[in-house]
Amino acid sequence: MSTNYIFKGGNLMSEERYRRNTYPRKRRVKKSSFSIFGAGVFVLLSTVCIAIAVMIILDLSFPTGGIFFEGEAVPVFADDSDSPTLVSTALQTDNHEEESSNSSIHPPDNFGFYLLPFYILENLEAYINFANDRPDLSVEEVVWKVNVGIHVPLYSLIITNYDENPLLVSPVFRLPYGFSPPNLVPINNDNDALLATPEAVAAFRELRSASIRAGFPNGISATSGYRTAARQRANWERNGSRDGEVARPYHSEHQTGRAIDLWGPGGLMDQSGPSPIGTWVAENAHEFGFIMRYLAETTHITGYIHEPWHITYVGLEISMYMFENNILSLEEFVGRNPGAKLP
Repeated sequence: MSTNYIFKGGNLMSEERYRRNTYPRKRRVKKSSFSIFGAGVFVLLSTVCIAIAVMIILDLSFPTGGIFFEGEAVPVFADDSDSPTLVSTALQTDNHEEESSNSSIHPPDNFGFYLLPFYILENLEAYINFANDRPDLSVEEVVWKVNVGIHVPLYSLIITNYDENPLLVSPVFRLPYGFSPPNLVPINNDNDALLATPEAVAAFRELRSASIRAGFPNGISATSGYRTAARQRANWERNGSRDGEVARPYHSEHQTGRAIDLWGPGGLMDQSGPSPIGTWVAENAHEFGFIMRYLAETTHITGYIHEPWHITYVGLEISMYMFENNILSLEEFVGRNPGAKLP
């Protein structure tokens, strides 16, 4: 049998070899189930990656509870309770349709501080820090307490109140240097050396008349009223400069002319314990525009010891509001009503 040769590209080869090199035999490839499964997984993973990329581009996030609002899941209040519950987004819309300053620019927070009407945007960082430090407090407590600066130690935060008739004077809210009430009048009688603002004196005399009608023949009497900064400093230094017992100058309500100390049986009203007339004053002062300023229950808020003899004139509107809403301190009232002023 003869063999045919082919000369190609300078090489001599048999025809059979030439055919093998030029026309290789095609191999049969078996389709396996594993290859099909791999292709499916690849398609699935590609789809997921594309979806994640789209969400990142759109700056979205996955909600973890609460309302999906501006990329943040937040708890909201369904009623007036302190406990956050989940409600529809309609509640947020209704609450904030008329608010243009806070709701449009506030950073998201996980506590829902901005849902409260007394939320202050500038305090957000302090709200968050205080809430983390005091998980026992409700959202409302955190916000109103930070608003009046009682989330920090006494006198570590000072805010000067430049209102002509400052409502809140405390270890945080200080009167401006040189402050004095524009008009003062005698308290007990027209020749009295004790002075207070005309509004406080008028209300005090009505309170005194009511105490007489209530069966206390001598009624109530004042033993201290307006004090100058110099006198307040002398009182503070004479008592050993003990914060919590005597206010520092420019931090005393007596400098506003609206604070009055009452005289009771044997000394300052109820200094030695409850008395019938002292109890009557505590139960009725709000009807005349006064509040019992320093209660035993609020020493951790006001920063001062219990002073049952100290009443402060805030006006009938505020005193009645505090009484009806069981608000025991002026700090809480102002914290829940930022910017509140005397009527």
